[in-house]
Amino acid sequence: MRFLSLLLLFVCIDSVHLGAQVYLQIEKRNSVKTIKLYEGEYIEYARKDYPYIWRKSKIFEIIPETDLLLLEDNYLKPSEIVALRFNRPVISGLGKKLVQASTVWFVYGGIATLAVDDYTISKREVIIGASAAALGLFISKIFGKRKMKIGTRRTLRIVDIRM
Repeated sequence: MRFLSLLLLFVCIDSVHLGAQVYLQIEKRNSVKTIKLYEGEYIEYARKDYPYIWRKSKIFEIIPETDLLLLEDNYLKPSEIVALRFNRPVISGLGKKLVQASTVWFVYGGIATLAVDDYTISKREVIIGASAAALGLFISKIFGKRKMKIGTRRTLRIVDIRM
């Protein structure tokens, strides 16, 4: 009975790790660090034929035999990808928090203006709130995503480590 349960456990573990042994890898020249993208993850990419149009798709399957990526809307080879874009959650989160703080600043200023008779929101307070919102939008739009060009310094390839 123990043997049967152990055999069933190893079969289940082997089938779970089977999908994680094929992945898309971004390598940088003269660096040991790599970025691995697995099936089920979303990628934002630009193709060689349209390098300024960004697409976002989910990786449904990575087929190493034919060197293809099967995405939500199409399929393509890793050599057709010219750039990848990744979110920077800390930086975009900082931008969102600045916009939220600006919103709270204006809401509290409006409530104070309505609740207290001798108080009105001043130009200085409006400038502070507007500049915080503008700075937050600027940070999240400009610095919120990281762009990686694929080409001479970075390569993109499919790695298959199954036996």
